[in-house]
Amino acid sequence: LGKMVNMTSLRLGGNAIGKEGAVALLPSLLRMVKLSTFELDFGPSKVWASASSEYRKPPSEVLEEGWNDTLRFLRELQGPAGSTKCWHARLMLVGLGMVGKTSVWQALQSKTGLTEGI
Repeated sequence: LGKMVNMTSLRLGGNAIGKEGAVALLPSLLRMVKLSTFELDFGPSKVWASASSEYRKPPSEVLEEGWNDTLRFLRELQGPAGSTKCWHARLMLVGLGMVGKTSVWQALQSKTGLTEGI
């Protein structure tokens, strides 16, 4: 199924796929970028209500719109092909004077990774 990337419509109503089966299909469905119509006997909100998934749960307003909007949302989260995740974060150290903010900052920047005494 995942190799059928040019498929535009997939109707799986009447099949005994179940919620866990729908979760198992997600990687293939997300690779089908031309898929404009996808139908099952149950909506995507039921999948995230009962089955564990490696995918982040879309907001309820997206789930309520149906499978097509849910798949579009998940594709947008994945980003373009070849993209990478950015693991940077901002850190703000706040505190009274002379309590060790600079020492913590210097320890975090240390190449040794040692934070003794902090």
